[in-house]
Amino acid sequence: MAPIYNLDHNVLWSILNTITDCFPIEPKSNSSIYSPLTTLRHVSQVCGDWRDLSLHSSLLWGKVVDLAALEMCTEKWRQEVIHRTGDSLLWIQGPVTRLSAPFFFSVLNEHWGRIERISVSVNTYTGRGVELAQNWGPLLLRSPHLRQICISHPQNLSSISENSLLFANNAPLLRICGISNLRFDPQSPWLVNLRSLSMKTGLSILEMLGALKSTRVLQYLDITLRLDNPATVSTIPKIDLPYLHTFRIHGLHEECSPFLKSITPASGCSFKFWIRLKPSSHLADTDVSAMNRRLVRFSHNYLREHAPQQISLQYYKNAVLRFEVDKAESHYLRLLTELGYVGSLAPLFQEFCQSSYFSSVKRLEIELEGTMSPGYVMSLVKFVIRLPNITVLSSNTATLWSLLNNPISETIVPFLTVETVILKDLKSPREVVLPALKILLHAGAPLSTLDLTEIPSNNLIAIDCLDELKGLRVKWKDTEGVKESVCGTGFPKTLLTGDI
Repeated sequence: MAPIYNLDHNVLWSILNTITDCFPIEPKSNSSIYSPLTTLRHVSQVCGDWRDLSLHSSLLWGKVVDLAALEMCTEKWRQEVIHRTGDSLLWIQGPVTRLSAPFFFSVLNEHWGRIERISVSVNTYTGRGVELAQNWGPLLLRSPHLRQICISHPQNLSSISENSLLFANNAPLLRICGISNLRFDPQSPWLVNLRSLSMKTGLSILEMLGALKSTRVLQYLDITLRLDNPATVSTIPKIDLPYLHTFRIHGLHEECSPFLKSITPASGCSFKFWIRLKPSSHLADTDVSAMNRRLVRFSHNYLREHAPQQISLQYYKNAVLRFEVDKAESHYLRLLTELGYVGSLAPLFQEFCQSSYFSSVKRLEIELEGTMSPGYVMSLVKFVIRLPNITVLSSNTATLWSLLNNPISETIVPFLTVETVILKDLKSPREVVLPALKILLHAGAPLSTLDLTEIPSNNLIAIDCLDELKGLRVKWKDTEGVKESVCGTGFPKTLLTGDI
């Protein structure tokens, strides 16, 4: 007999407990290859000894009610899983589809009082009127054990709670709440203990602000606003959230503004803002000024605690600006704005230019697509000059030329510490790329590598002009992988002709 069969029961149970502890915070809309339920089922089939251990561990079975893993199973096996949970608390996760919906709603209605965690994404129609109320009715009942509820639902569920209170206003253990298209009382007592709150529509802006005033220990906040006619909020309350470390908001400018004005998060709070305009609308100068002040406030609050290592800045033709700091980290700053004429954000970068927050940045990704006003380009040039330690610069050809060929760079050349330039395209190698690289080299930048690996190999033609930059390594990619040549030694003929 293999030694694994003699594994101590306490050790085996500890391993299984760790496996079944995996539970998503955000609902998953599709199935996963890995499922703790499948693992637990296989363990119960290894040998009689392991089967006895697993079957007598109702706690473990209660944590693996996985709708994705049960979707294609027989009804007999689904009921067997529920039977094996005994009287233990239930964790339910996965997509609610046409096939899994009957089983899901039967568990929801028959075992609501036992549910401790639920994280589901509804991908099917769940009825209307009486049927909708019957399916989702348990949400209006007391929830003595509920610690987490995350339900993503495309339908408007507010009708089921119009005349009743969500959780009967009784969910004392609730810590994580993520609900969409569902109303709740902004004064609900269960808000007080929340650590994580995700809201999508359901309430008015004023009601949402009122609810947030009760969430003093909130650590994570995600708001998606899709209101048909957002009401003007005349009086905006001051909301202090001293433990808030992550803040996300997505919506129209007039929807987002009250939240950005009212909320004061913890020092170092990371944020992801996606602020849009209504089609064909523009902001008044006063609105632009107010928005810039709020964005600067949140940015300074983050940057004071986090020395950034990389910045990504992209401007798109439809006037969308994306500004990200340390996007590879779990805790980062992301600003995605659609504020009409992008030059209106110039004051934001002027404010950044006056700070020393970016002295630690090593990598800069910057791409500008479309026509930029001279004033905005100058603001960006002043901004990048304040990045004294950039060693990796990733850009497209036009942006690189704009930043190196302007009145400011005639006297102050940016990127004097850059070692690697990564190009996203290759337009006008002789007229643009070569002069841009010469500017850097003649200014004393320690440029050693030109990285063209992100450009399709059939676009890498007519770059023999770069051969005069003796010693510069040029990297590219073909069907065989990454290749490189050293300028001054001649480029491969296939690279020059495009016959790769």
